[in-house]
Amino acid sequence: MFPSVNIHTTAAMFLAFGVCASSGGHAQQPSAMSMTVTPMRGDTAYSDTVVGQHVLIGTTALPGTDQNMEARWVHGVSLNRVSFSPCSSGETEDMGSTLIEELIWTDSTLTVKAKVIANCGFSFLCDIEVLNDTILNLIHYGYGDQASCSCCFGLTYHITRFNDDTEAILPTCVMIGRDRTTLKKLPS
Repeated sequence: MFPSVNIHTTAAMFLAFGVCASSGGHAQQPSAMSMTVTPMRGDTAYSDTVVGQHVLIGTTALPGTDQNMEARWVHGVSLNRVSFSPCSSGETEDMGSTLIEELIWTDSTLTVKAKVIANCGFSFLCDIEVLNDTILNLIHYGYGDQASCSCCFGLTYHITRFNDDTEAILPTCVMIGRDRTTLKKLPS
């Protein structure tokens, strides 16, 4: 079996080589036009950008999204990382629904422990956004392998709280995936 090659990456590499070669030798030419293709697991997101590749493996925070940057610069909170764990409620016939289990709000951090029900084969790409200047919405995109069952997952969102911006409009509530049934008020 041959590894797949992303046509956009290949085209961009040849375009860059053509621009460097056609500049009359004034631009530094790449030393080699080779590309290593590494097989990816089912829980790996891969994307090409102008500045390079972003590889996200397993359950992780999406870096530098528009929503996270707005949350940081307007609302003084930023998703730092996400921890993945088995569900604290255990595996039962009735797993219940997605919910926020615990909120820990300090001067510099917000830790949100959530229980998420999703496809058993999934890993998660996580993000945050602030809605209506008051609600911190925790986002999780399930991806990976498909299974014929649902499982309970524990996701812990580690959020940095910036106190250096006195004009920041801090959120007062948290919810998961715009689901108002998960809405909880942040501790004072």
